[in-house]
Amino acid sequence: MKALVKYEEGPGNIEIRNVKIPSIEDHEVLVKVKAAGFCGTDMEIYRWDFKTKIPVIMGHEGAGEVVEVGGAVSEIHVGDRVALETSKIICGRCDYCRVGRYNLCAERRGLGYGTDGTFAEYVKTIGDKVHRIPENISYEEAAILEPLSVATRAVIQIANVKAGDTITISGPGPIGLFVLQVVKAAGASKIIMVGRKNQSRLKLAEKLGATHVLRSGHDDVLSFIKEITDGKGTDLFFECSGNVLAFQNLLPTVKKGGQIILVGLYPEEVEFGLNTIVMNELELKGTWTSGVFTDWARTIALVEEGRVKMTPLISHRFPLENWEEVINLMEKGACIKTVFIVD
Repeated sequence: MKALVKYEEGPGNIEIRNVKIPSIEDHEVLVKVKAAGFCGTDMEIYRWDFKTKIPVIMGHEGAGEVVEVGGAVSEIHVGDRVALETSKIICGRCDYCRVGRYNLCAERRGLGYGTDGTFAEYVKTIGDKVHRIPENISYEEAAILEPLSVATRAVIQIANVKAGDTITISGPGPIGLFVLQVVKAAGASKIIMVGRKNQSRLKLAEKLGATHVLRSGHDDVLSFIKEITDGKGTDLFFECSGNVLAFQNLLPTVKKGGQIILVGLYPEEVEFGLNTIVMNELELKGTWTSGVFTDWARTIALVEEGRVKMTPLISHRFPLENWEEVINLMEKGACIKTVFIVD
């Protein structure tokens, strides 16, 4: 089968290779990949800012058809249309695994960066780490359920957004645009999307339900947010950009007793005044990866019921062989979400 392989450490060093179709064990399933999403983490692996085992088939977002099922798998059957969780290897014994928080397992390894992933014609994974998708969700849409599940976990499990909440979101990338849609589905009243320079993404944020969009460096973000919240600030701030300045500049927009949810990853240490957290009784929370089974169940329901739109975020579609075009688009910031059509 053809697969996109990171074959050596260092920047670059990826190519299409012909490799064996994987053999499955009793607890695994083999999936014929139909579509796979390209993520910022894949870009970091390409640049070697994110270290992984070598060689590895890249890709941790994907969907396809089950073509083989191990003897110990009972809930999934050949012919099922499925989306794949990122988690592939977990210990199953630690405190986190035992309470269903296996995204925090120290032995956790994910598709595409700890074990072979979805940028291939076939991928194998654990039988209980795939999710059947309804007929009204296409393979393309299902291929990017993984980043949506990141947003679902952040909004529902970590933040517990409620009807009437006011929200600030920093970073109109795929995760930020998904967070926007999930907080809207949860009943948020005012949703303020803050970006820097990509006006097309801010326009998309408006179409997807943002009540206000602001450009940092151009708009007086702090004054505007204070004005529309009667001087109090917003109930929650989702930092999805991974930009240090975005976190520092928007921290004062959170009202006393509010929450800051860190969804993005930061390339450097972040300095900020802890007294702001203490004196305003703020909650500072992190959220890691796409979470667990329940996050996925909620994610699929949101799309099935039409409360979250996937297609507007898919800006480009390519065959796997055109991976270099995807890299170029990512480097230029000229795409939102790119999907490989594998079948």
